[in-house]
Amino acid sequence: NTVLHLAAKQKAFELVAMLIKKFKNLLDEQNNEGKTALWIAVENENKSIVRLLLENGANVDIDKNLTDESYLSILFYLHEQFDKPLPIDQILKLYSACQKDTVLHMAVQRGF
Repeated sequence: NTVLHLAAKQKAFELVAMLIKKFKNLLDEQNNEGKTALWIAVENENKSIVRLLLENGANVDIDKNLTDESYLSILFYLHEQFDKPLPIDQILKLYSACQKDTVLHMAVQRGF
């Protein structure tokens, strides 16, 4: 883990803000599990840090080694949690861009 991963995990908003301001290169660094600070913030359900990371350019398409289901989960979580959620068509576009099946196929397979 980088210091940004640890700050996101500890929900240390001020530290996360300072780190991404001074060390922008940490924003999309992956830990040994392939998770970024964004993913860690989502796992810890910290909306303010998720928003901060997204507003500063965190890449939602970087965790390619995560399962299809977890990738879809993060996108739907982001959609549901914010006052101005991502439009569903944008979520589907992001998801389908990294998949071989269409999102419709995946949704049907998972019972959505």
